Amino acid sequence: MFVFLLAYLYEMNFFLTVGNLSLVVAIFYLIWSIINEKSYAGISAKTQFLYLIVFVARFIAGPAKFFELLMIFPFSATLILAFWTKNTYEKKLDNFWAEFLIVAAFIFAVFVHDSIPFRIISAFNENLEAVALLSQIYMIWKSKQIVKHIKVYMFYMYLYRCLNILRWIHIHCTYGSNDIRSGAVLFVDFLIMTTSIVVLRYNKIILYRHEEKKATKPQNAFYVKAELPSITATIPVGIKLEK
Repeated sequence: MFVFLLAYLYEMNFFLTVGNLSLVVAIFYLIWSIINEKSYAGISAKTQFLYLIVFVARFIAGPAKFFELLMIFPFSATLILAFWTKNTYEKKLDNFWAEFLIVAAFIFAVFVHDSIPFRIISAFNENLEAVALLSQIYMIWKSKQIVKHIKVYMFYMYLYRCLNILRWIHIHCTYGSNDIRSGAVLFVDFLIMTTSIVVLRYNKIILYRHEEKKATKPQNAFYVKAELPSITATIPVGIKLEK
């Protein structure tokens, strides 16, 4: 069984398999956190919408793939949850120009690639995926706050992109040729995410107020507080003062 598993990983490319697993963990952890917390605070619905477009385009661009079809549903679920928890969705903070990213990714795909429709769509989803997280990053930078599950989500998404770069390098070194444009897009994506993480790290991003740990002062069990009666305290009825 283990031998067959290793053979499968080698055939499917280890970096691709682990990278896709990181993406699955990221999105399903985010869905679980939204349902568990009943809150959409700190989450960019625009980023989820962009990723939904990416996987729809990827599914259309090539032969039917189970993974691409599978990933359409969880990203759709995150958008449905945005309506379910609309009272906690911070629309004013989630105002990055996602429409501009879609248009720019498409124009770049049309003018850089050839005129074959499926290749244009494939290039479009690669370009859009490279910048899809910008809405989430901008939202964190603007609010100066981050929720715990977004920190976990961003970690796995960063791991997913890093493994995609390693996969591209592996294919380039093994077969001697690869799509240079795809490599450039992956490098730009990696550069954007790495720069964003460094900038966010040094901009004093804090947890949301409801997630801040309440500081409690340790109490000394051996300290006895003196409770002396006030000199103006009234004398209980029935007690006579001794002269």
